[in-house]
Amino acid sequence: MVYDNKDFDYLQPLVDSFEQIRDEALNAKHSSFQNVEDDYHQTDGEWNLYVLWQFFKKNDENCKSCPFTANLLKDVPNLYSAAFAALAPDSHLLPHRGRNPVIRFHLGLTDNENAFFIVNNHKHYWKGGSLIGFDNTDMHEAVNKGSNRRLILAIDIKDEQMEKQQKLESWAESRKRIHSPFKNTRS
Repeated sequence: MVYDNKDFDYLQPLVDSFEQIRDEALNAKHSSFQNVEDDYHQTDGEWNLYVLWQFFKKNDENCKSCPFTANLLKDVPNLYSAAFAALAPDSHLLPHRGRNPVIRFHLGLTDNENAFFIVNNHKHYWKGGSLIGFDNTDMHEAVNKGSNRRLILAIDIKDEQMEKQQKLESWAESRKRIHSPFKNTRS
């Protein structure tokens, strides 16, 4: 599911200030961007994060080098995580689903007509100042076929309704397995 940004007007200050945010991201020490490759995130190429917020907690060290961005992020309700995400040229963050039910927003910081991401088989392009939100538990991937690094601010908002829905669906699925009509109950 892709969300309409009108429902998240509290993110508008970030959109309005994307150029200042971009400048801080570009000035952040490249050595502080962390390579991410685990069982969950597989890449063909290079994908790095500069973490500003994680698990509802501010990363003080990284936020010191990006005070303007950090100041805007502190006003975002239910902020679960935020990071500058860089996808190198000729790189592909392979299809995956988020483990935690969050609404993920991508704020485009750089223009790159050859960089895009796909959510549930729908292709979206980033450009400077564009904001796109989606359900992180939906299948998604990112591709950069261009010659420039793609840079975004990724923002995760914890949504209680989404979390309740996921728990309900998990419970219903477990009940189906327990009470399957195909289960032989006779001895």
